Amino acid sequence: MHLPMIRFSLLPLLAIVASPATAMQDPPPATESPATQAADEDPAARFEEITDQYRAARNAWFERYQKASEEEQRTLGAEYASLADPYGEKLLALAQRHPGSSDIPPALNWILANVGNATIQARAVNLLLEGYDGDAQAMLETARSLAQSREPQRVEFLRTLLARPALNTESHHAARAVATYGLGSALRQSVESEKDPKRREELTNEALRLLEAATAFEDVELFPGYKTVASAASAELFEQRHLQVGMIAPDIEGEDIGGTTFKLSDYRGKVVLLDFWGNW
Repeated sequence: MHLPMIRFSLLPLLAIVASPATAMQDPPPATESPATQAADEDPAARFEEITDQYRAARNAWFERYQKASEEEQRTLGAEYASLADPYGEKLLALAQRHPGSSDIPPALNWILANVGNATIQARAVNLLLEGYDGDAQAMLETARSLAQSREPQRVEFLRTLLARPALNTESHHAARAVATYGLGSALRQSVESEKDPKRREELTNEALRLLEAATAFEDVELFPGYKTVASAASAELFEQRHLQVGMIAPDIEGEDIGGTTFKLSDYRGKVVLLDFWGNW
């Protein structure tokens, strides 16, 4: 005996089964607010994590560069210029989540030392000046970061830093010293790319005025364990006044390979090639 085959659709059944289950599901977990994120986050640890990520990316870049062809190296060279940018953005976000934290100035100064993007740097400087200009140590480190920068925007940033009223207080003496030297040095370097003779003269005069002022800071180290601000400024002034193209070279005295003492002035009127070298 054959039983009749009954065909029916499973869709209504699935709908019946699924509907109660769907209705009974827990609601999705709420997304953490920035405030909750900040409360659960250690900014110092996160700073270290982000910079570790950057170091790993930089090491990977170097490995690629060493294995690349000459043409590929040119492309990679352009890529390197913006390699730190994403990590700078992460640090800016970290700073915004933890306003006022003492762990934030080192993160923002890392941006000034490692990120070349002018927009990211400007945001870091603004956060430092608006949130930490009362912190003498933070301002000193900011001045040092800008003083050793080679980015063209450092001139504008150093001017802005020196214009802050806090920089004129005794507690910010060291920051003012480094920023004064840094701006003078940066202006000297900017003269090289200036085409207008009048503007070149203006920049040179301003640089000399700032470097002269910086020679008064004999009690401030430019960088920890390095020469003083006064010493660094004096060296730049000597270079500007005595070592420019077309000037008579300062006399030097030494011994030749045979041990005979001689002076550079002994060869005045002759073509002389000076080869300065050293070992580190």
